[in-house]
Amino acid sequence: MGKKIAIGCGVLAVIGVIGVAVAIVNVPKIIKWAEEKMAEEEERQQFAETWNPPAKDVAPEKLFPAKVGNALRKSQDEAADIPDLRFDIKGQHATYDDGLYDVDVYVYQVTELEKEALFGRVQDIYDEGEGKSGMRQMTNMGYRMFYDSSEDDPSYLWFMKGWLFVFRTSSEDDLEPFIMAYLKGIEAEEPAGVEAR
Repeated sequence: MGKKIAIGCGVLAVIGVIGVAVAIVNVPKIIKWAEEKMAEEEERQQFAETWNPPAKDVAPEKLFPAKVGNALRKSQDEAADIPDLRFDIKGQHATYDDGLYDVDVYVYQVTELEKEALFGRVQDIYDEGEGKSGMRQMTNMGYRMFYDSSEDDPSYLWFMKGWLFVFRTSSEDDLEPFIMAYLKGIEAEEPAGVEAR
């Protein structure tokens, strides 16, 4: 009996040593990963702060360029409702196709208060899913939000200077390159209120 306990304690000690060794080896990697993610988020926030919004009466062809990155615009309309996010407000919509997948882009001009209400709707949907089967995840960074569930396409929401953008796709690929290309593509050349010289 004493031998079994000693062997069991020995096995636990070995497992503990291995666990500590694995943690020590991986801690620098985890710290580096966290630092990279924080740097990426700082870049996004800097972009959001310096981004020049288009004019409020921007032409639809400027708001939805014919090409974004490798994706081509295939349709454009004012059907901006997104029922599964409970978005039922006036806006504009376009669909882009890069040959592999479609990306839907929804654009709304809203105030900070309206943005808070819309983000709140997404939070409510997430909260109501408690206890239901299926995967759900949500991240809210204040000016942007990510929401995904096993029932609907992932939604990337960005709010900057009176403009709310919702990007949706069924693709598993990283959508950020498309999002950044789109936002840079519609950016005004001069900040609002600055006259060209």
